[in-house]
Amino acid sequence: MMMLKKEFRELFTSYKMLFVPIIFTILMITQPITLKMLPDLLSQSANLPEGSTFYIPEPSAGEALASALSKFDSLGVFILIMIVMGTIAGERASGVTAMIMVKPISRTSYYVSKICAYACLTLFSLVVAVLASVYYVDIQFGHVDWVNVLKGTLLYYPNLLLIVVSTICASAFFQRSVTAGGVSLLINLILFTVPSFYEETLGKFAPKGVTSAAEEMIHKGTYSDQALTSFLGVSVLIVFFFLIGWFLFRKQEL
Repeated sequence: MMMLKKEFRELFTSYKMLFVPIIFTILMITQPITLKMLPDLLSQSANLPEGSTFYIPEPSAGEALASALSKFDSLGVFILIMIVMGTIAGERASGVTAMIMVKPISRTSYYVSKICAYACLTLFSLVVAVLASVYYVDIQFGHVDWVNVLKGTLLYYPNLLLIVVSTICASAFFQRSVTAGGVSLLINLILFTVPSFYEETLGKFAPKGVTSAAEEMIHKGTYSDQALTSFLGVSVLIVFFFLIGWFLFRKQEL
């Protein structure tokens, strides 16, 4: 509990509790705004002959919100890694970790508190971003089912937790934050993209399946049978990176 208090205090004093929700909100709300403005943008830039018209069907509220959530699989991965990558490597480079370890605090408590703090920060930021997006989508595109949105958000959260845990795992092993961030980015790009080329095998357990399940829940209020296998696959990856990071951090020189 003492380490958790220290981590949350740091999140507040570094203003991450303020800036991360704002960044997540901007990331999510830009997609519905773009969809709303797309017909006007095309009509002004298409240079069509006078009198020409074209029709672009407006997406439903569920489709607009689902498309916003999917943006986290690209730019959101990079942003979250940038936020988390220095959590252990940065403190170890500055000597803070060594100072903390002088006290009667185990490396396990130190490592777990990092993951818990950033997992809570990520969940809080995601909920804030989704609520802001739902408010905008509800005004511009029509009614949104809040229950389905909540379910879809919770379904998608394991993907972000995987990014947090894998980045902290890399941060626990490498001495430099930039190296930890680069390795974590490479790992997550592989996890989020490569399995999509093997849909019949690896694709069933990939994070993309969790994203698709969350989008379907928000859009239609249902989820496919493949959602469970994808969720189990992501859960196994989370446990794997958690244990690897914990093992490596216990063996590392401070």
